[in-house]
Amino acid sequence: ADGAFLQRNSDRQWSDRWVKEGDLRTVNRDVDAFVTENKEGVSPVFKSGDTFFAARIMELANIPDSVYVRHIMLAGADARHTADSLLGVVNKNNFATLATLYSLDKGNADGGEQGNIGWMTQNMMIPGFESVLTAQVGKPYVISPQYGVHVVEVTKATKPVAKKKVAVFEKATLPSKDTYTAIYNKA
Repeated sequence: ADGAFLQRNSDRQWSDRWVKEGDLRTVNRDVDAFVTENKEGVSPVFKSGDTFFAARIMELANIPDSVYVRHIMLAGADARHTADSLLGVVNKNNFATLATLYSLDKGNADGGEQGNIGWMTQNMMIPGFESVLTAQVGKPYVISPQYGVHVVEVTKATKPVAKKKVAVFEKATLPSKDTYTAIYNKA
């Protein structure tokens, strides 16, 4: 609902990104201070130049900045069924072997093990893999992003830090034609 509101009314669209203290400073310092100091709620309206800002804290969680990810990419009509079957047998000892046998992605073998994508951050994320940031370490699961079906496992994560999802409303105000005409006539 908030995403649809921003889509229709805001100059800044909804972002499903997790932010931590300081991340919104480049948007507006008052918005960043509000988000940093509060766990929930809607900010007052802030004005900077001719632009108005407001923020709503949507969600709060402890999230790592980066995670080490491996995957098995599948495609085709039975990809979901195959992924579910692999999920039942995959473990830390056979993941690379199963990735070698089943994965369509033969290019990711970080550290010499097939299927290892490597360290991912929110800024360096494969589209559709955002759930890896909140995934439980060592527990494989299935995702279906834009390309294929994937058995994914997070094997390592940095220490979680407090982060929030925030809807930021931003609207620049522009003088109307009537305002320009009135000022022009006064001059």
